[in-house]
Amino acid sequence: MRPILLLVLLALSVASASGREKTDVATLANGNEVSNFDIDGQNVTARAIAAPAAGSGNPNLNHLSITNTTGNGIDVASATITDPNDATKQIVQNNATIDTVTFDNVGGDDIKINSATTTDLTDPNVTLQETIAVSNVTSTNGGGAGVRLIDTHSAHSATITNYTNGNATAASGGGLAGEGVLRFQGSATDKFAGNVTISNFEFSGAEVADQNGAGIRFQSGNLTLNNNGLLLRVDPNGVFLR
Repeated sequence: MRPILLLVLLALSVASASGREKTDVATLANGNEVSNFDIDGQNVTARAIAAPAAGSGNPNLNHLSITNTTGNGIDVASATITDPNDATKQIVQNNATIDTVTFDNVGGDDIKINSATTTDLTDPNVTLQETIAVSNVTSTNGGGAGVRLIDTHSAHSATITNYTNGNATAASGGGLAGEGVLRFQGSATDKFAGNVTISNFEFSGAEVADQNGAGIRFQSGNLTLNNNGLLLRVDPNGVFLR
């Protein structure tokens, strides 16, 4: 049975945020599910839902409202575990599922998913689980990227479906200079790879002060966009429009 983060933990964490700055509301264990919560950071909470240093594995986060954080709304990362069926093998887990979440006034990224790992993925005794699904997300007045994917791997996939990013106040939000609403990037030691599919997305009213922003910022890998009325300049070898 998949472990579930309980209401009492969230209630205690939110209460403590009002008296101690820069804390996180909930720190995930490997494979946690968090569902049906409203999280208000009261502009003192750093992150609403976050991975520990060892990673969050395969989290399932759904039916959430996240508002007024100073840092990222959801911040998850891959985790390496010992195969429960064979102690000589390892599994790198990052099957992150995020569905039906609204964000408002998040100071950092709404969603950050980091697939980087120090585990040797060329080792035949290592298996990578990396299927990322983000769906039914609405964001307003954000301070960072709407969705930031880091260091995903070739032959694995990420999908973003039914994504809306806009602002209640004209020219507010839109993220930091040089960022994108949907940002896909590699680190200094790795590169972004894999297959990303984005369907049914809408951006409106977002600006950055120096005009060095983007709706989608994509460095490498394969990107498929399923959306009507789309106009952009892209590398034709890496982007597919449908």
